[in-house]
Amino acid sequence: MTGLFFSLALPAFAAPLAAVSVPSRPSLPAPEPATPGPGLPVPDLGLAPGERFVAVLVTSLGEVSCTLDHATSPMSVASFVALARGEREWVDPVDGERTRRPLYDGTVFHRVIPGFLVQGGDPSGTGTGGPGFSMVDEAAGSVFDRAGILALANRGPNTGGSQFFVTLGPARHIDGRYTPLGTCTGLAVLERIARVPRGERNRPLSPPVLRSVRIDKEG
Repeated sequence: MTGLFFSLALPAFAAPLAAVSVPSRPSLPAPEPATPGPGLPVPDLGLAPGERFVAVLVTSLGEVSCTLDHATSPMSVASFVALARGEREWVDPVDGERTRRPLYDGTVFHRVIPGFLVQGGDPSGTGTGGPGFSMVDEAAGSVFDRAGILALANRGPNTGGSQFFVTLGPARHIDGRYTPLGTCTGLAVLERIARVPRGERNRPLSPPVLRSVRIDKEG
């Protein structure tokens, strides 16, 4: 898996992450032609009426609890949960091997921008990797109007995979472009992650680790 680059358009106050250069204004990289994989069929997630999944991001700087919105983004939430639990096969971008190990365990937050986002979920740790498949967007009507919104990152339409981001404030310039997964609390932990020293392309010099993603139920 080569040539992938997951990024988000940035507000004017932040330096955008780009594959080659850093533009001075908010922008998205030109999307490559995408052939979405089948994703997952809208599944029976085993939730009783009124129940929801809660993804607990266990990081090296603390825990973040995210309530997942399976009603809005059923296929994307199902994929996120399956990858976290080790229930969906994916292709390791480092060695090309197919695996069902929990994808997020031991990955890093490879991109952090105070006031905007923290980004992770790349099994290669480089910001260019993914799970070897693409998800069809469920982003219609998505609104990024506050901190704590968890969503899939992408490099253009229908290219979401395993990479995700959590907003640290309103980011209305990306409305409708990214599939939301849910809403997170524990913003103090996310802010600590965002404030670690950074180098080029907003990559932490010592990236915080996502030790695991625990999937619970509530409701």
